[in-house]
Amino acid sequence: MSSNQSRRVGFIGLGMMGMPMARAIERGGYPLSVWARRPEILEVFGPEVTRSHTPAALAAQSDVICICTFDAKSVEDVLFGNDGVASGAIPGTPVLIHSTVSPEEVVAIAKRGAELGLVIIDAPVSGGAPAVEAGALTTMLGGSEAACDEARDVLATHSGRIVRLGDVGAGQKAKLINNALLSAQSAVAHAAFELAQRIGLERAPLLEVLTTGSGRSFAIEMVGNSGKLENIANGQAYPTLAKDARLLRETAGSGSGDYLIDVADHFIAEMTAVRTV
Repeated sequence: MSSNQSRRVGFIGLGMMGMPMARAIERGGYPLSVWARRPEILEVFGPEVTRSHTPAALAAQSDVICICTFDAKSVEDVLFGNDGVASGAIPGTPVLIHSTVSPEEVVAIAKRGAELGLVIIDAPVSGGAPAVEAGALTTMLGGSEAACDEARDVLATHSGRIVRLGDVGAGQKAKLINNALLSAQSAVAHAAFELAQRIGLERAPLLEVLTTGSGRSFAIEMVGNSGKLENIANGQAYPTLAKDARLLRETAGSGSGDYLIDVADHFIAEMTAVRTV
């Protein structure tokens, strides 16, 4: 395995999660290349970071490529579009797909990528932007054991837990269940605070109890600190949770486990009803 002084990393998708992840890789000492549709967002990087003019140019000077765009279409555009990664990458280059897409979509992307010489690794993450700074993200891997092992050194710059779940697509399955569970827990947390208000409990001291007692969860903190449902519905989490709930239902079909998806969908519907942006 190459050392981080020589192993070059390319990063595409510098949004709410991608930007801090790329900065963590930069801090980890890896030579970094970045590309964005809006070049002005690259101003936060130091002069030692290479600004690539196209995804193909980024790929040509990268030993590992990370993609953290919003959905499958944006991943495919970056990989296979004009001046895409596939047209510039060195054969055998591993490509980490941090985007959350359906398992079927990432399997199709991996198959197409393999035909063009790319090694696609399914690598969605969880934990939120604050966890990146602490190196505490969880990365869920789907891919061959060898390919996943080769990616661990780069992932360790921002992830405290890196778990291989199986072949390509397995990481996405885990991420969709994770996000459905967050939505379902958020629905229950919202109901808890509504009940508390109805029976005369003040929100602040109850939040202190629920974030330290046996009922604690990330969802309790998110919902409790939001103040009201509209703040979550109008925030950055809504598009991702809504997309991922839909993808999980499409992936799972009907059968065992529907209760989780039903509760997650209920919370998405509640947010949709009060969303104003």
